[in-house]
Amino acid sequence: PCCQTLFDQIPDGLNPNVTSWLTYDKSKPMPDAQLLDEFKPLDDVTLVPQDGMKLLPEPDRIITLDVMMKNQKDGANYAFFNNITYTMPKVPTLYSLMSAGDLASNPQVYGEYTHPFVFNKGEIVQIVVNNMDTGRHPFHLHGHHFQAVYRGEENSGAFEDLNITQSQLVQTPMRRDTLIVWPGGNIVLRFRADNPGVWLFHCHIEW
Repeated sequence: PCCQTLFDQIPDGLNPNVTSWLTYDKSKPMPDAQLLDEFKPLDDVTLVPQDGMKLLPEPDRIITLDVMMKNQKDGANYAFFNNITYTMPKVPTLYSLMSAGDLASNPQVYGEYTHPFVFNKGEIVQIVVNNMDTGRHPFHLHGHHFQAVYRGEENSGAFEDLNITQSQLVQTPMRRDTLIVWPGGNIVLRFRADNPGVWLFHCHIEW
């Protein structure tokens, strides 16, 4: 009944299948619009970067983050990395960094519930995200374009349990700042820490 009510509200003559063009030169002729009568999702992990950049070397640091959703005492649902849900620090992290002096490289300066990681310049960093949730989550990294070196199938479990070797990773991986992990699956991201700063890594779903 609820769905039928929604369909009843669709105005007559509405075309739900609209295509358009991404144009770089308006002087060139446009091809005929194509009718899309079937949605065929593209596995974006199969894309290859135009510059052909190869897989970065084996990582200096591996960060494993298990994602889960659960309720807190206030009854609200929260997202967790390794049983930590993010709490905004009273002092902005960038201020702490600029005032901590020799302690700036100590993660404890930034507070346990910001879930901080401090990398050395030039380190090859690998982030493994294991999705323990039944939903799909697009994870976004600020400050860097990571290589998407592996994405497990839905319900494939934790990456560590799959015994994937270096040679089984994507050898010419696409670079992104956001990548979806499937329900019960995993993703592996790799980047070189060459952009100094305070950078967030978070899910791109906002309620």
